[in-house]
Amino acid sequence: MERAVTCPYDGPMRYLSTCLLLLLATCSPAAETNRAVERVFGGYDSCFLLTDADGRALVSVGGWKLARRLPPCSTFKIPNAIIGLDTGVIPDERHVIRWDGVKRRFEEWNQDLDLQSAVKVSAVWYFQELARRVGAERMQDYVDRFAYGNRDLSAGLTEFWLEKSLKINAFEQIHFLSRLVKEQLPVSRAAQRIAKELIVHERASDDVVAGKTGSGGDPVRKIARLGWYVGYVVKGGRTYLFAANIQGGENPKGPRCRELVLAALGQLGLWTKRM
Repeated sequence: MERAVTCPYDGPMRYLSTCLLLLLATCSPAAETNRAVERVFGGYDSCFLLTDADGRALVSVGGWKLARRLPPCSTFKIPNAIIGLDTGVIPDERHVIRWDGVKRRFEEWNQDLDLQSAVKVSAVWYFQELARRVGAERMQDYVDRFAYGNRDLSAGLTEFWLEKSLKINAFEQIHFLSRLVKEQLPVSRAAQRIAKELIVHERASDDVVAGKTGSGGDPVRKIARLGWYVGYVVKGGRTYLFAANIQGGENPKGPRCRELVLAALGQLGLWTKRM
């Protein structure tokens, strides 16, 4: 994983083509490492990007698909949580929002939830209510300040991230995560620190794997179309960022994407089960 390439993030579209040219025209990620990761994602229309904390690419799989914008689905719960915390709509991760009594398809959603538990069970209704309390104008302002994907909230305040108007690609996910892990987003450090803790998957001493899944599809017909897993790894005192999505293949949902990402991180020596 030598000869890292830096992807510039100083323009909404310019950096995308620049990143692709750099990644495709150089030998920055070791070819054998890429092939090993490609085998992990075999059978899916997928992409995977691993960078250092500054966004320099170390491993990339998927070529042009890294720049393909897709709905963020529940990965948007990360910025949504930060926005809720920074606006003061919720004071901390233990703040409870009362369940509205509407029965939903996942039983663990059908109860009062605080932010921490809502992230854990990925409860859509909680974040829809959070968005309502933030309001459309403030939400747009934060999404613009975060330079989050195409910044398009036109599908409505409680729907825009759910396979609707908002779209984002792997490079843009990494850009957002890079600012978050370094606590450089234009929000309070407290909000960023809480958000980083909310998505921790596993911790062993100072080593951490953290991430958030996202799934798209038709829940009524039980058809999966899209799976995301994005987050960060702290290993041996160094921080790495990752973003991956899968389509096609068998059961392309967020949890499956997480399995594949963890397997890839295992190949790279950055994660072992129950570290």
